[in-house]
Amino acid sequence: MDKLDKQDLLRRSPDLRCFIDDHDDISTYLDSLVSWCPKLVCVEANSCTRLESQRDDHSVYVNTSTSGLRYINMYNRSYPDQVARQIVKNQSTLEYLSVFNDRHGYDWTRTPGLIRFSNLRTLIIVHNQFTAESLAAMLNCCSLLETLKLQPRHNVISLDPAALLPLRKMRKLRSLSCDGITFSRNLSLLTFLEWFPALETLYIPMLYLSPNPPSNFEYPRKLKHVELPDIVWEFDGIDNDKNAKVARFFECLLGRSKPETIRLYEVPAVGYESLLILAALPTLKYLDVQLDRTVEEKDLLQFAKILGESTVIERLTIRSLANLSFSMFDALSGIHTLTYLSTEVGMSSHSLTHVSKDGLLHILRKSSSLISITFNGDLDIRDEQGQILEAYQIAELVRQQTPHRKIPSARSKYWNMWGFLFNNQKQLRNIAIQLVDSS
Repeated sequence: MDKLDKQDLLRRSPDLRCFIDDHDDISTYLDSLVSWCPKLVCVEANSCTRLESQRDDHSVYVNTSTSGLRYINMYNRSYPDQVARQIVKNQSTLEYLSVFNDRHGYDWTRTPGLIRFSNLRTLIIVHNQFTAESLAAMLNCCSLLETLKLQPRHNVISLDPAALLPLRKMRKLRSLSCDGITFSRNLSLLTFLEWFPALETLYIPMLYLSPNPPSNFEYPRKLKHVELPDIVWEFDGIDNDKNAKVARFFECLLGRSKPETIRLYEVPAVGYESLLILAALPTLKYLDVQLDRTVEEKDLLQFAKILGESTVIERLTIRSLANLSFSMFDALSGIHTLTYLSTEVGMSSHSLTHVSKDGLLHILRKSSSLISITFNGDLDIRDEQGQILEAYQIAELVRQQTPHRKIPSARSKYWNMWGFLFNNQKQLRNIAIQLVDSS
């Protein structure tokens, strides 16, 4: 159906409650759409920011007698002012608002004073213009907000205590994702989180952070899912105790909560002290961590031991791992809740992960919980004579040595289930092994 036919149909649909269009940019005629369909409560067009929990389920918004738009999810290419007008007009009824601007970012610095979102639960703003001051003013108008995702357009928003001072505590916010913000030197992440005492999910990438906790702060107590990729630590001058300070930061951030998911990829200075803190979190189910170069094998063995004794860990990803010895495989096989194990070599092009053949076979035999093992990076797996094993040799060896597993033959039609990859030098690059009990 072309655009004119579609608009003609809409003109003849005054009782329409929900309109979803994954192809056209309806911001060009959004004002007209609302006038043609006065009972409309849900509008979604070209969405690329939809939350998984909302995917293909608009009944919660449609099954109501309330007039006015309750759900707007727009990928806007052309007319941000039409979208803005409908936001202002429906500010008292909106519960879900997601605006992704492609070329023409709406200037949200003009919004404070015009809007009061009395019912808004979800706010997603991507590629729009706002400042720290306008952000604080806008959030003060969203007292019921539960989910907030922010990504400014073409610039990084620097947050400082003075700009956030007018912000009232958001006591219902449970999920916060901020991409494209940073903190001034006198604002700690721990202080920032005090504005969100009920926060459960936190995602902030590419942060410049001081690991030093402020002199006075409130410990976060509700965090369940924490993802802080690409942190750059800002230490004061020459600091010979970096790993200990980073460990203290994680203790302050996570120690009073009950975290289930922690992802710290591309985060430096995660040493032995930090690993012990992470391994002792009793509710931990998923950990993704990059090792500091000071971490030794004896540290990892102790980490795996505590992890198995103290947590309910199910998924474990260890990055910058240079060696997987028999002892390490044995320690990991003792974690009886572990189902997914993934390792990754360092970023250096000359790095290898040395994998013990006997250790690999040992964990496959011993672990009853393991479903998947993935090794990412250039691998070095050798036989008793010191010869590097090729992919098909590893596949056959694992299949023969672990008869209680349903491992496909390397020459069978299910060869692609193994996921062997090679780098440009024909060297074994990745292994992904899916395991199923033969029973």
